[in-house]
Amino acid sequence: MIVITGVGRSGTSYLASVYRELGFDPGGRWQPDINAGLEADDVVAANERLARDLGLRFFGAPPRSKVERWMPQRRSAYHGVDPEAIDALADGYGEELRALSRRAVAKDPRFCWTLAVWAAAGATIDHVVISVRAMDAIVDSRVAAGHLRFGPRHVAVNELVHGLGLCVAAVVDHRLPYSVVRFPDYLDDPAGLHAALAFPGPVDEARFAAAAGAVARRDLVHDWR
Repeated sequence: MIVITGVGRSGTSYLASVYRELGFDPGGRWQPDINAGLEADDVVAANERLARDLGLRFFGAPPRSKVERWMPQRRSAYHGVDPEAIDALADGYGEELRALSRRAVAKDPRFCWTLAVWAAAGATIDHVVISVRAMDAIVDSRVAAGHLRFGPRHVAVNELVHGLGLCVAAVVDHRLPYSVVRFPDYLDDPAGLHAALAFPGPVDEARFAAAAGAVARRDLVHDWR
């Protein structure tokens, strides 16, 4: 499975659209009201449960998570994801995550916070594409889309930086092949983007450029920048 992720409003939907144009459908549907989408329902549901059970306030953790039931001596809190909690969730959700990873491509910003659990569970992760963007632009885009669940702006930035850090730590700790691409810069460099990405099957530069161009022409109304 190729994982497309980033902390949200950072170009992941554009990348998912290009993969779909190439014939590697990540699933899900496009949501024109928020100019984003292509996230498979079963992947999103799994990531939301994992985030909740890690105790991440960002996703609305309940008072008592599965981690607390499995590890009653500890309480989950956002100010640190306990490695033992990751291992417990990997054991508890392992079969489901391994089954979900039997797909070509999956896109979900929530992977930033949950990727370590997928990796620890033995999910098949062939490559992780991390799409990054200036934090101020991400926050502005989240505000415009109605996604911002935080109070002060600096709190939003800190939560997002934490998610990005968790993602990088996961790919390093678990030795996952990965690439970091910067949005919107790669919109003007299809050859560079093609070289940075991985694909479930052969995709030469010409075919990639054609797919990227088709997405840009068809979805120009989305104003990817």
